[in-house]
Amino acid sequence: MTKSDNFNKPNEWSDYLTATIINMFQLKVIACGYVKLSTVWRCDKVFSPFARLYYIQEGEGIIEDSYGITVLKPGNVYLLPPGYEYKYRCDDYLHKFFFHINVIKEDGYDLFMGLNKCLSLPVSKSKTATLARLYNNKSTLSALKFKEELYRIVGEFTQIAFSKDSLNLNLSPVTKTTIDYIQKNLSISLTLEQIAKDTFTSSETIRKKFKKEMGISVGRYIDDMVFYSAENMLCTTNYTIRKISEILGFSDQFYFSRRFSEKYNYSPLRYRKLRENTL
Repeated sequence: MTKSDNFNKPNEWSDYLTATIINMFQLKVIACGYVKLSTVWRCDKVFSPFARLYYIQEGEGIIEDSYGITVLKPGNVYLLPPGYEYKYRCDDYLHKFFFHINVIKEDGYDLFMGLNKCLSLPVSKSKTATLARLYNNKSTLSALKFKEELYRIVGEFTQIAFSKDSLNLNLSPVTKTTIDYIQKNLSISLTLEQIAKDTFTSSETIRKKFKKEMGISVGRYIDDMVFYSAENMLCTTNYTIRKISEILGFSDQFYFSRRFSEKYNYSPLRYRKLRENTL
C-alpha cells in the first residue's frame, strides 16, 4: 500500500481514514449480535451483498475459499467482503461477536465489494469481551460505543486494503446528481431520458460524463443498483418475491425472477434460502 507523503505516522493515516469513512461513506449496520456456536455452524456456499465483521472471543472457526483456509481465532477481527464466496464451519465451538454492514461509497457501491478475500486484524481479547458486554447492556451509551468501534475498525481495514488515492472518486456535479436521482427513484424501468428531463440536463451530457467517470453506462448502473437492492431485500426482509419486484419496478415477479436468475445463477427464492441463518 502506498501512503501519501502527508501521513508519516501510522496513527495519522488511520485517523485520516476514519474521518474519511465518517464524512464520505454511508455506514449501515444490517445486523449484529453475540453468538455461541457449535458444530452446526457450517455452510458450503456463502456470498452476501453486505460485509461481515467477526470478533472471535473463544474457540475456532474455519473459512475456506479459493485461496485456501483461514482459521478464525481469538485475538483477531475478520472482515468478509460483500460478494466474496466462501465456505465456513466450526469443528468444536466458536463464540463471536458479528456485524453485518455496508459501507456505501459516493457512487452507490460498497467500499469493500470486489476484494474477494478474507481480511484480518489483531484485536485485544478484552475489546471483544467489552463488545459482548455492551451488546447486553442495550443503552444509548453502549450504542454510541458500538458505533465508535465500528468506524475505527472499518478505518483500519480500509488502511490495509486501499491507498489514499483510490478513495477519491472526483465525480462531477452532473454524475453526482445522476447517481442521487437514481438512488431516490430506483426502478428497472428508469431511463436516461427520464433522468435528463427531471434533472434539467441533456441526456448526451449525462451519458458522456457518467461513462467517463464511472466506467459504465447509466443503464448498466441502474441494473447494478436494482439487483444489489434486490439482494439486500432478499437477505434482510420478509418481503415476498412479488413485493420486491413491485418495489423495483418490474412488470411482474416472473420477469424479475428470470432477470435475477440470469445474473446470479439462482432464482430469488433459492438465493434467499442459501442466505438463511448465515451468521
